[in-house]
Amino acid sequence: MRRWRSTSEAETREIGRRLAEELAPDRALLLTGDLGAGKTVLVRGLAEGLGVDPAEIQSPTFTLVREHDGRSVRLLHFDLYRLEPHEVEAAGLVEALFGPGVKAVEWAERLGFEIPGALRLEVRAREGRREVVELEQATQDSEESMAIRKVGVLGCGLMGAGIAEVAAKAGFETVVREVGQELLDRGMKRLRGSLDRAVEKGKLDGAARDATLARLTGTTELEPFADCDLVIEAIVENLDEKKRIFGALDALVQKSALFATNTSSLTVTQLAMATERPDRVIGLHFFNPVPVMKLVEVVRTLMTDEGVLAEVTAWCRAVGKTPVACKDNSGFIVNRLLVPYLLDAIRALEEGVGTVEDIDEAMKLGCGYPMGPFTLLDFVGLDTTYYIAEIMFEEYREKRFAPPPLLKQMVQARRFGRKSGRGFYDYAGK
Repeated sequence: MRRWRSTSEAETREIGRRLAEELAPDRALLLTGDLGAGKTVLVRGLAEGLGVDPAEIQSPTFTLVREHDGRSVRLLHFDLYRLEPHEVEAAGLVEALFGPGVKAVEWAERLGFEIPGALRLEVRAREGRREVVELEQATQDSEESMAIRKVGVLGCGLMGAGIAEVAAKAGFETVVREVGQELLDRGMKRLRGSLDRAVEKGKLDGAARDATLARLTGTTELEPFADCDLVIEAIVENLDEKKRIFGALDALVQKSALFATNTSSLTVTQLAMATERPDRVIGLHFFNPVPVMKLVEVVRTLMTDEGVLAEVTAWCRAVGKTPVACKDNSGFIVNRLLVPYLLDAIRALEEGVGTVEDIDEAMKLGCGYPMGPFTLLDFVGLDTTYYIAEIMFEEYREKRFAPPPLLKQMVQARRFGRKSGRGFYDYAGK
């Protein structure tokens, strides 16, 4: 427990300046307490410590958030006074609250969720003077607010590289592993390219990109995962391979660590039982491309501990994602609904209902979908779709999950879609 007491505005600002080093580059300062108790004065001191002109700092009561560029870090100043807890997400503030930069949040009582790693201070006015304050750190210190500090990602393909990127970008030390150096180099190149494109589009500044890369380590070994707090598996969608890697990790990684799988079709229970910690295993199904897609399906098993569910859900928010809780059934929510739709589109093509182009156009214009089923199939990969459908058919034994003959033939012909250069469309030269 820490307490500060100021007797002047200058002392209040000095407290803010001292906090700057503790909060940079990505932590949040959550300010609660008395109305008009000098919170903005404290933020002005914080701004000075970060290299922001304190004259720029005005309470963003009506704009909700103001952004300021410091020497090497961004300061985001929030005022939630006008919001109710359920309105924070609707106001579009969640991504910024969990994103890069130092976040100073006035009226943090309005938050309906925790921000991992945050420093929470209660601010009380003294002697009826708003610039003279007493600060007390909340009991839940930043060291206790989230056990997840280091994240390990198994696999540096499309999904693994994306997961590693969003973890490192959100401030977590991250190690990502591939089975060979060539695959690792390819994955890290993909990851750096994604960050570079974000900078080119103005969605990320150069300093934040460099800080993200500094938090990333690539490896072909499992030993660097030993001290990870959260390990996310994103390897090939093969039950035996996943069980093998979970078993190897279980013997290596600290017992307090959480294990997650990015499987899109296998049940999490099968993988959890390959470990000696089934209560600490959960599903985290991200969507491609990971840096862009907001959804994560959080899949709990019959054995998943409630605390693990809460911890992982908070971590998803910390990396800027929207978690949705799911039951542990094959396909979860999205694929259970999506895969039969994609397979039906292939059956419609087989039956001559329409051409590839016409079916795609009809679903885009008639249903408002951003892309038609065949464009999506090529993007996902026909081999991936075929494998998922096989698993789901094995689970449910329903015709709607059975892969159509045309899909099987195209996979046998190695027409996998975009990644192979040809699927339902030809991508040669693109």
